Amino acid sequence: MELDEFGTKIKGLMGLNENKKKVNGFGCVMLYVDFPHFKDIQSKINKDDLYIDSNDDSYGKEKISHITLLYGLHKEVTDLEVRGIIDMYEFVNIYIKNISLFKNENFEVLKFEVDKEYYLKKCYKELSKLPNTNEFKIFNPHLTIAYLKLGTGNKYVKMFKGLKYELQSTKVVYSKIDGSEIKIKIN
Repeated sequence: MELDEFGTKIKGLMGLNENKKKVNGFGCVMLYVDFPHFKDIQSKINKDDLYIDSNDDSYGKEKISHITLLYGLHKEVTDLEVRGIIDMYEFVNIYIKNISLFKNENFEVLKFEVDKEYYLKKCYKELSKLPNTNEFKIFNPHLTIAYLKLGTGNKYVKMFKGLKYELQSTKVVYSKIDGSEIKIKIN
């Protein structure tokens, strides 16, 4: 198992959009957070409710607690450009609350909403000035818990109602098109 300088196994552990970068040829910037209750919350999800795709291991339970800052960066975006934007912001505490769902025709995404996210939106806006292909024009910062089969998510929204946490940011990772990663220490 390959560990980075923070002691985290990262190689190959990417979420839905981040994993697509290899297919679509896009890069991704993610904010990693220390979330001690992440696995405990996920343990309450019935495995039969998980959306699984045998051709794509990025579904099911999210592997690492993170907030995607921007997916869709083009190959000409440099490490220095991303680092310069990240260095403009102080990623300290992340407040999450209100478990809710994103839905599409194939699955539901069980996720925490991010509260007091104004600086994340500013960072997204700056990152969006770099060459990118972004199919989502509205940035809704969130922390994905799991991908669920259609119709199964509402029971978890009810089960976890009222949960809220203050989390510590740990690092920002720029996953590049070539599969390499730039880890940016923060704080």
